[in-house]
Amino acid sequence: MNRPRALFVAYRNHLRGTGGVQLCTAEFVAGLEAAGLELDLLEVEPNRAPTTRVLRRLNPSPYFRPLSAATLAELRARAPGARYVFLNQMNLAGALGPHDCAGTPVIGLSHGCEITDQVHLARLRATLPLTARQLRPNARLVMGQTLRDEVAARRYLAGTIAISPFDADCEAWLGTRRTCWVPRTIVPSPLDRAPLFGRFGYVGTLDHAPNLEGLDAVLGAIGTSADLSVQVVGGPERIGTWLSARHPAVSYLGPLDDAALAREAATWNGFIHPIFCLPRGCSTKLAGALAWGLPVVTTAHGRRGYKWREGGLAEAESPAGFVAAMRALIPAQADAAGAALVRQAAASGPTMPEVGARIAAFLETVDADRARSAS
Repeated sequence: MNRPRALFVAYRNHLRGTGGVQLCTAEFVAGLEAAGLELDLLEVEPNRAPTTRVLRRLNPSPYFRPLSAATLAELRARAPGARYVFLNQMNLAGALGPHDCAGTPVIGLSHGCEITDQVHLARLRATLPLTARQLRPNARLVMGQTLRDEVAARRYLAGTIAISPFDADCEAWLGTRRTCWVPRTIVPSPLDRAPLFGRFGYVGTLDHAPNLEGLDAVLGAIGTSADLSVQVVGGPERIGTWLSARHPAVSYLGPLDDAALAREAATWNGFIHPIFCLPRGCSTKLAGALAWGLPVVTTAHGRRGYKWREGGLAEAESPAGFVAAMRALIPAQADAAGAALVRQAAASGPTMPEVGARIAAFLETVDADRARSAS
């Protein structure tokens, strides 16, 4: 039986590597294929035309001219005959008009709304050592343009598939006609652990405003306590160095390759993921900790985009509560119990066939909307 063809449009660098966007892209590809689609891949590059670069000084919104004229022409040529067109970044929708895909339903694959993290960056840039390049030349101007462009880009979309409930709600708020979200899938790969009790680990992008806010708050709550230490993995180095100078509990390890990170994580009493606001997307680093079988301390916001039927993670909703949850894992029996709950959660999460079925059900609603519009 022939499977329906769908055009999948993605930036080339999002199809290679192991970063968060790359991992979520791979899950979107697997989910769409599990939904019964044959993907026709169109790899694209950001529009770097000289005129576009100049004009972006006036309009730095990522929705402004995301594709070159040649790439847009190729998209138009390959869309006819496809059952759907999937855009693997919402800013790609900024290139499309009402007739560019010849009536083929266009569906955005959301890794989170741009405006969400711009809000957090604007909120925190005065108190944390964050680089605010995304808000230049003027934060109010940039955020206003981004919000305007996010609304306009969704005008011609038939729907959006997001990676967390919050992102799906944001899509509906911005005017997307149909939205759904699909949870992360976990492939367990447990570590051979030899935990040092009281030694916790953090892995993340340190100049991401919500990450740095949560981590700095928890480290501040630990203070000079000698029973807890936090091994911080990630970059940029300048922020890791700032954290280690500011907080006695920190040992900054810099970026580590996968093998070195696994060796280091095997010594951790637990993995911490403190997020006290709602950022865009979801954390793929949390998926790594779940796969490893490490005890995890996070927040309700930190585990957005994840589901499981059994087990779970330790959660707290304040820095002081977070530190108390870390200390509760220090006894060997508590560590073993926490690890067992995480292994249960990882093993009882959604499978890719279940994600595919969720996507297929969503596409049926898109098809029904199209049939009603045609009648």
